[in-house]
Amino acid sequence: MKYIVTEELPLLEILQKMYPDSSTTSLRSWVKEDRVTVDGGSIKNVKTLIKINQEVAVNPKKKFLPYGVQVIYDDSSVIVIQKPAGLLSVSTDLEKEFTAHSSLKQYYHPRTIHVVHRLDQDTSGLMIFALNEKAYNHFKKQFETHEISRRYCAIAEGHLSESAGTWSSYLYEDSNYIVHSTKDKTLGKLATTHYRVLGTSKQNSWLDIKLETGRKNQIRVHTREAGHPLVGDKKYGATMHTKRLYLHAYALTFEHPDTKKIMTFKAPIPDSFYKLVNPQGDPTCTTTKFG
Repeated sequence: MKYIVTEELPLLEILQKMYPDSSTTSLRSWVKEDRVTVDGGSIKNVKTLIKINQEVAVNPKKKFLPYGVQVIYDDSSVIVIQKPAGLLSVSTDLEKEFTAHSSLKQYYHPRTIHVVHRLDQDTSGLMIFALNEKAYNHFKKQFETHEISRRYCAIAEGHLSESAGTWSSYLYEDSNYIVHSTKDKTLGKLATTHYRVLGTSKQNSWLDIKLETGRKNQIRVHTREAGHPLVGDKKYGATMHTKRLYLHAYALTFEHPDTKKIMTFKAPIPDSFYKLVNPQGDPTCTTTKFG
């Protein structure tokens, strides 16, 4: 259910207006379960003041699949999931079973699950899968024309010299599966990454990142090349040893293959990110603008 706010009120009071027959305990539990969004973004505090014309939505209870996969949304054509860090997106020569793709295949059997794009194994966040050939081709075209918007939050080592900018180079992978950056367009594929610094701590920087292209390890290689590898990224030169890679795909916007409606999904940023850096302003980065 969706509701456009007509009077500035705390979130709990708005939910009581939307669901007058539901108990306060139930309404609070929906917020705690990340089922309530405001303008598409997750919200945690029922006391938050919601402004006029903002949209409050209560979403269905999330489905939890094998290997920690969460289904954020699904219909006859599209599945949007949140993948945990450490889980492969798709199978490899060494691992066939423990992947996001295999989790979906088990749950939606006997339907065919089409892989639209990938996230690195150590990256958490949002992914799209298609449930039919038409939807798959639609998304493939959107990725080719850069119409799908993907936003990431990342924590990089050190402090960047510029508060915002764009990294652009050509990426290629060597025989050891390490991706390298070059200015020689004959050696690799063009990769473009936009970034803004939203906050810093003594040692690290919180980055809001928008991908223009989606090459393998793109963000990790570009931050390393800039002299600021991502926290926890041993593969690309990180010096801080942590349990995970600090890269999270938090927002995804696309055109639905059937309805043509523009849909936006957001995944809560893991608490561990805030323990390293407190971003300035909106922690979900929704206010950040890119050129």
